[in-house]
Amino acid sequence: MTTHAIDQPQTLTTPSLSTRRSLFVYATYCETIKLLRTPGFVIPSLLFPSLLFLMFGLPNLNSHVQGVGAGAYIMVSFGGYITMLIGLMVFSTGLASERAQGWARLLKATPLDTFVYFGSKFLPSLFMGLLSLLLLFLVACLTAHIILAPGTWLLLSIVLLLGTIPFILLGFGIGSLASPSVAPAVANIIYMPLSFASGLLIPLPSLPGFVQTLAPYLPGYQIGQLGHMLIGVSGGGSIWPDILWLVGYTLLFAVFALYAYRVDQVRNYV
Repeated sequence: MTTHAIDQPQTLTTPSLSTRRSLFVYATYCETIKLLRTPGFVIPSLLFPSLLFLMFGLPNLNSHVQGVGAGAYIMVSFGGYITMLIGLMVFSTGLASERAQGWARLLKATPLDTFVYFGSKFLPSLFMGLLSLLLLFLVACLTAHIILAPGTWLLLSIVLLLGTIPFILLGFGIGSLASPSVAPAVANIIYMPLSFASGLLIPLPSLPGFVQTLAPYLPGYQIGQLGHMLIGVSGGGSIWPDILWLVGYTLLFAVFALYAYRVDQVRNYV
């Protein structure tokens, strides 16, 4: 008696490492192209920090903040602001839209696993953050004649880009739970007050006393502190507390992102 193929037990095979690598590269390429094809979102996100610098940095070039030129100080602060804007808005709105359109559900039928899916969105977000930072630095150099050592420019870019990571994780969690209409509102409610309270949009000495007390416990503050130290601001202490706070926030938001992702999986696929 022959056994039909339909009666044979079916096994699912895990894609090989080379296959996963190819999927990752192609998915990242597609996410980058998709991002670039939404100029209504990309262009304002890229230009907004530079416009802020032109409006608030240029009029204050002759003043000083915490012992350094106000132009360089404001440039770094707005660079920290970029980390929250890109990390939260790109991930939360994009992921929420994909979930609502059913695209995320469709991808479950493909070999695109969670790591590849997240990574393919993570790198374009970093790329967008890098473009925005480079544009801000270029505008600051040309208009305010800010001059830093090449090594300082490089370290500043690396620090600010690394500061994007916890906010990308937070944005991933928001996008996994919220609808497309709610996700942008939630992201705005988080990053706008956080930017002000962290001293990124207004220098911390100019903020109310209770905000100055709260600021050292906020992730945006640590990003700003690390960036400002690179241009000569002396906080009178070690950089390690700021680094440890950022690592802690990264782990916290990673747990939240994983929880939100699993909730979304249970809600839609079980």
